[in-house]
Amino acid sequence: MTAFNVAAPSADGRSSILSLGSAVPTFILYGRSFWEPREIDMFPSAPAEHFIHSAIQAASGTVTVASGMALPRSEEWRLVSVETVPARTAMLAALWGRLMRLVRKAVAQDGDEADAVSTETIEHARRLLGELPAAIEFPQVTVSSDGEIVFTWFRSDDRLEAILAPDDHLTWVFRFDGKVTDGDVIALGEGGSLDPFYKAGPVADGETVIRFVPLQDWVARSGTGRAELTVAAFPEEELEGRKGKSVSVLRPMTGPAELVRRAVARNREAAWAGDPVVARGSVGPMRQLRDGEERREICVNADPITDELGHCPTHASILRSNPPPDRSQRLQRAKLRLALVSVFLDVAHLSGDPITDWST
Repeated sequence: MTAFNVAAPSADGRSSILSLGSAVPTFILYGRSFWEPREIDMFPSAPAEHFIHSAIQAASGTVTVASGMALPRSEEWRLVSVETVPARTAMLAALWGRLMRLVRKAVAQDGDEADAVSTETIEHARRLLGELPAAIEFPQVTVSSDGEIVFTWFRSDDRLEAILAPDDHLTWVFRFDGKVTDGDVIALGEGGSLDPFYKAGPVADGETVIRFVPLQDWVARSGTGRAELTVAAFPEEELEGRKGKSVSVLRPMTGPAELVRRAVARNREAAWAGDPVVARGSVGPMRQLRDGEERREICVNADPITDELGHCPTHASILRSNPPPDRSQRLQRAKLRLALVSVFLDVAHLSGDPITDWST
């Protein structure tokens, strides 16, 4: 068993995630088999001076941790071991440690056990975080005086607020592009499913979705030297939903690690192997596209999938709203594909670097 104290990650998210604090540390105890966080006061016989001194996150998605033994009455420490654990495990530990400190602080300040966060609500929180798909980043966490546990996700100025209430209900709402929109409410008693929450709700107009660009043939160089998609990026078969296909995109709440993992898997160009290419487009302008009779041309729908890369709750599909019953409207179909190209004008490597390798 190993005990360690928890500190916030640095601003760049890459340096010390777990470190030795000068104040009396709050410890979390781990079992090596399951890496499940436990409060140190549940194990009073554990040596409080045995801790993980530092943790450095690597690009591989792991964290290298140095476990040490503090020397008496000193900030110096002696190295015991170095091992590697999943980065997500370390982040979950830090988040859970913060939640437990907030729960204890709320009880100490209020002094009313009746208003404290219940064991059931804590268990719901443990389940929500533990089952959170890898595609979704961990949230910020707060505790309210009503005995609620509140999780908050940010993406730029957009926001998702999820509230675990003492009556075993989970409620969530969104703020996209400055507008508050409905989420949903689910009952968690008797093992209620969290799947509706993980589906992340309907796609809002203010979202910017991400289309993987696996081939150089999907990219052209404009007269000003800017990278633009070609209509090849929007096959008719996918737009019309034939054979169960759709124009596949990811939503902005997709975690960075999951975005990189899927982009690398979809890439087919050797020159882009280290930095895949993606295109970004805003949902609102897509939904504003109209045909000659002023009918909406495009639908963008939440579409969680499970494929060969695993479960992806932040997947969405772009489809033509009303495909014509015949194949005669060639001009209209071509115009629609070019209109989508004009929405997905942000075409670059995942790192943000411009494309320099062009199809010949």
